[in-house]
Amino acid sequence: MMQARRICLALTVSILAVSVSACERPQEGVRDQVAEALRGDVTRFEIVELDMEALVQGLETGTIVLPLADPENQIVELELPAQQVQLRADGLVEGALRTGAEEVDRVALPPEQNYRIGQCVRTREQFSGCGSLTILDEGRTMVGGILVHERLGLTFFEPVDMIIGGRQNPGLHIIYNVTGTEVTEFGEGEEPEVVGLGPADMSRPIPARLASLSAETAFKETSIVLDGDVEFYEIDKSTVWSRQEEVFNTVSVVYGFLEPLSAESPNNSNWGLDLEIKGQEVWVSGGPTTTDGDDLIAEITDPNYFLLNPVADTEVHYLFVGYNVAGLYGKAAGIGNSSGFGSGAGKNHAFGEGRSGQSLKTRWIVMAHEVGHLLGGTHGDGVTDGCTTFIIWDICGISIMPGGGAGGPTTRAPFFSDANDGNIAGVLNSVLP
Repeated sequence: MMQARRICLALTVSILAVSVSACERPQEGVRDQVAEALRGDVTRFEIVELDMEALVQGLETGTIVLPLADPENQIVELELPAQQVQLRADGLVEGALRTGAEEVDRVALPPEQNYRIGQCVRTREQFSGCGSLTILDEGRTMVGGILVHERLGLTFFEPVDMIIGGRQNPGLHIIYNVTGTEVTEFGEGEEPEVVGLGPADMSRPIPARLASLSAETAFKETSIVLDGDVEFYEIDKSTVWSRQEEVFNTVSVVYGFLEPLSAESPNNSNWGLDLEIKGQEVWVSGGPTTTDGDDLIAEITDPNYFLLNPVADTEVHYLFVGYNVAGLYGKAAGIGNSSGFGSGAGKNHAFGEGRSGQSLKTRWIVMAHEVGHLLGGTHGDGVTDGCTTFIIWDICGISIMPGGGAGGPTTRAPFFSDANDGNIAGVLNSVLP
């Protein structure tokens, strides 16, 4: 294993024979700012200063050493394989800055800096962990992503400055486990419960039912157009494209690698979806401003919305909203069926909040949920208390698709119920070749 590098945290732990040394904690003022911005979205995290030069060198050579959080939210350091991935379609080299009804400036997209980390394979025998990593800025001071790992469960890393705004804390990142994102919304009479992977889940043997899964997995491919409003753009104009890609990169891991390897029961309908970025756009003036979710959906589905990269019936459009939409994290125009995504033409649009002050966990759950609607997923077929068997442990809790009354995005565990697996597999098989 490689030598531990410059990491600032408040504790010393070890895993897989790799140790992490404690050093001075970052200013408490920064930690307080992060906690205030997240407002309970993440309840337990550590602030870590990454050695970005060493990390980038590792990405270029194919192996990185990355601090991550275990299920008890202690920081550990892992050596992981890393491979650059292309999320954009071949030939996509320009983004669109929209300045009016039909006015647009085309700009060169920055080179992609998206990676798969861990062992991202589609066979249970070889899988030990898989995740995403996106470098967010040209100066290479900020990275964000996730790792689902056989020992750590689901662990996240993202820049401090993307949460609190500005560029005052280069290299500082928050590191947290899904067990640090706790239930914050409850129905009457319900008790709080931590959603995710606990230490007991890590030691479960491979269930016999997983080895006997008989359903064929439907692997399909289609395209997505990534979009953003003015406020999303103004969070940080220089990283607008990579911020879109960071969330999409995470969802693509869930859709393409994690979901095909999970099941509630042996006979579920597995599916996998490879989404490719067809186009990237963002409003720099004008565009939608309504805080009403229904009105916002009506705006982006209107033919006069001026989507520079129009989507076919079998493609998807997703708008990142940089402001608070009243009572909603996101919304989809329709629910997919065999006549096409989103119940047919014009219904394959969705939006989700992409505000600063939200955790990556919230942003990717919202995108996975809303795009899941377009593919056939429904609230009613989601589960509010279930488990999916994933490799050598169970992921338990509220699945991705139940309605908002089941709790906010931080309450969700990264799986689709068997019923929604069946819904989505049916749509993909009917609509896509």
